[in-house]
Amino acid sequence: MPEFNPENEDLKKKHEEMLLHVACLDKKTVNAAWRAINLFENFTGKKDFTTFSKSQAKAFKHWLAKQMNKKDEPLSLSIQRSTLHAIREFFKWLAMHPAFRNKINAQAVTYLHLSQNEQRASRSSREKPFPTIEEINITLNAMSTDTDIEKRNRAMMAITALTGVRDAALISLKMKDVNTLVSTISVDGEHTMKSGCSPTMR
Repeated sequence: MPEFNPENEDLKKKHEEMLLHVACLDKKTVNAAWRAINLFENFTGKKDFTTFSKSQAKAFKHWLAKQMNKKDEPLSLSIQRSTLHAIREFFKWLAMHPAFRNKINAQAVTYLHLSQNEQRASRSSREKPFPTIEEINITLNAMSTDTDIEKRNRAMMAITALTGVRDAALISLKMKDVNTLVSTISVDGEHTMKSGCSPTMR
């Protein structure tokens, strides 16, 4: 298998630019799309994207269902669904590209779907284990507060337990965001949202 396909690399980069600056997706989402497209490209042996076909789509979906994650466990249906979605959106975009409109089998895109039952199962939420209030209190009481950093760490643990705030919002909190009079915390979404305008995506 060749190390890379120059034409494919050019198309991936153009698609990346579209996701960032037209679709305005965030960096994490674009990175995930890049990995999914790379996965499909590696599966085909770096064949030109213009060779995309129904047989490729069906074979990739079958192959994907047999892959294992880093824990040596089968890929979850949600991962399979998001991977197929990213690849599907890429080929939809490519099929509308003026230079490739007549070279891409747009109908083959529809084969990059899980079954209806699998799609429903992939969206079902599973209850995740979480610590009880008693366990959190035990942890907080066991945490040292001898230094400013230790006090900060304990405060962050307590705020997370009390509010359920996301980690990205937590690390960006400022003193002015905390209103001790009414016991509230204000989170500025613009400051905590990761930028989707970075040109370097790998």
